[in-house]
Amino acid sequence: MRVTNMELTNYQRALVIIHKLEDRFGSISKVPESNPKMQEIHRLLPMGRQSEDKNYARTEELNYLGYSNAHIAQVTHHGQATINSYFEKHSIKPKQIFYYKVVAPDHSRNCQIFCVNSSFS
Repeated sequence: MRVTNMELTNYQRALVIIHKLEDRFGSISKVPESNPKMQEIHRLLPMGRQSEDKNYARTEELNYLGYSNAHIAQVTHHGQATINSYFEKHSIKPKQIFYYKVVAPDHSRNCQIFCVNSSFS
């Protein structure tokens, strides 16, 4: 039975790549870091690849810019629960996402901006 990549998690995809590299090189430790497949493994499994301080600095920056916790988790390679607990531990409030819609003026007033909460879109 063949499973497509769309059905695999990052961990499972990394394992498939690791097995192919082991078949080719004999051991994953013999694969050069410059190998594109090895870099793909590091992208899929970023554990220990980035400094935690840098990653959390990026987390705070993305939060300041208004990105959702889900997006921050994806970009920084952390789980959403990790991002939420980090925010709680450091008393950081995640920003609420709002979408703005500009409505044409009705000539009696200036242009109005209506704020629509993202949960209703």
